[in-house]
Amino acid sequence: MSSKSALAFEEGFNLLPDAILIFTTSGRILNCNQSTLRQFGVKSKWEIIGTNLFEWISEADRTKAMDSPFFGIEQGFKKSVVFLFLKVDGTEYPADFTVIPMVDSTGKATAQIGIIRDITERRTIEEELEESKETVKALLNAPQDAAYLVDRYGKVFAANDFGARILGKRGSEIIGLNLFRLLPQDLGSSRREKVADVIRSGVPVRFEDKLGKRVYENSVYPVYGPKRKVNQVAIFARDITERTEMEEELRRYSDHLQELVEEKTKQLRDAERLAAIGETATMVGHDLRNPLQVIINTIFLARTMVEEAPPEVKAKLTEYDLLNMFDTVDKQVEYMNKIVSDLQDFARELKPRIVMSSVAELFRDAVPSIAPKNITVKTESAIETAFYDPYMMKRVLVNLITNAVQALPNGGEVSIKVYNEGDRTVFKVRDNGVGIPDEFKPKLFMPLSTTKSMGTGMGLAVVKRLVNAQGGTISVDSDVGRGTIFVISLPSTPSVIHVPTGLNS
Repeated sequence: MSSKSALAFEEGFNLLPDAILIFTTSGRILNCNQSTLRQFGVKSKWEIIGTNLFEWISEADRTKAMDSPFFGIEQGFKKSVVFLFLKVDGTEYPADFTVIPMVDSTGKATAQIGIIRDITERRTIEEELEESKETVKALLNAPQDAAYLVDRYGKVFAANDFGARILGKRGSEIIGLNLFRLLPQDLGSSRREKVADVIRSGVPVRFEDKLGKRVYENSVYPVYGPKRKVNQVAIFARDITERTEMEEELRRYSDHLQELVEEKTKQLRDAERLAAIGETATMVGHDLRNPLQVIINTIFLARTMVEEAPPEVKAKLTEYDLLNMFDTVDKQVEYMNKIVSDLQDFARELKPRIVMSSVAELFRDAVPSIAPKNITVKTESAIETAFYDPYMMKRVLVNLITNAVQALPNGGEVSIKVYNEGDRTVFKVRDNGVGIPDEFKPKLFMPLSTTKSMGTGMGLAVVKRLVNAQGGTISVDSDVGRGTIFVISLPSTPSVIHVPTGLNS
């Protein structure tokens, strides 16, 4: 070979992009090109020349390489084999190794040329392509998700049946169509932007959106093609409508949890308060009943003595209006006795005795025989009998009539009506008095709550307990200046009567 030919060969030898080695049949390296230096990570070819080729093959593949018949072929191109090669720092990398024998004129191999092509990038691409294949495979087999394989323009290359169905298509019908145009305009534009982002960045994205009334959780994955280029994406859409509704319900519950805790705490405090009221009412009622009875007896004896006094003494006592004083004391005693009865009714455990009872007798016992002159009390009943506890209903009507009379400072009318309505017996107590302000209505049936200058605030609380104990309900309708209506509804047959017991009934 002339010096010019040798120089040209050397220049071409060094310009080749793959690592080129010339080595003996025993593996000793005689020469290498510049690409070998870069590939092996050395600075000078003299770090390579004189070493054995097998030293640059990973220990994992070295024995396989030394035992391989790959190096024993005397002539012709040898099939390439992939080995793990080593850099000078010990880093392993996969390379496609091809050997070409160098023979003399007699055909005898004098040396061998080895071409080492780093296939690290190719391996990465192959792995990514394999992953892409798995993505498409998973796409077509997704049982619960809508799945699509589309390009950057939205053209559908593959889709599962569920994905086609939610867009109103059959599986094969959707292939070749534009996914973005099958969606509502705003939703299609949003999906187009997401797909463009994934193709540009190669980074998967997740997001939620709505199609009609259904909520979907979407995942968009890049699908790699040759040269690690993303030309397609796999889109998975999972219907999470029910889950979203449950999460929203949980959020609403969480938002109101504090309110629920506060409400339950208040109920507990109220229960404790009512229990304390009950104990107090029992003691007060017991302590007041005896002196009240003494006062009643004393007034009775005083009246008797006046009636039996000599005429001149009786005339003198009448002159001093003593009998009217007795009437005043009687009224106050009656009022005090009502307070004691309210306290005792509120405190005691209620055990109603529901019997068929006369409405006329109830009116006679509950309606006062003597009312203020400027107040009229009217009664009306469409039925003769009803099921209730006579004592309890008497106490209920007495309290409601008393309240109605007190709501008529300038006179007026109180009416009581009784009638059946379906399977209920209704008692309606109406007055055309001053009415109840709205701010007092929420606490109307709470004990110790009153709008009157005189009163314990126990009357309506007792009414509610007595009505509830008989399986009934009570409601109120009132407007300031127009009067008040209390409506009591009791079961009209014993079979539907539910009798709660205890202080908080």
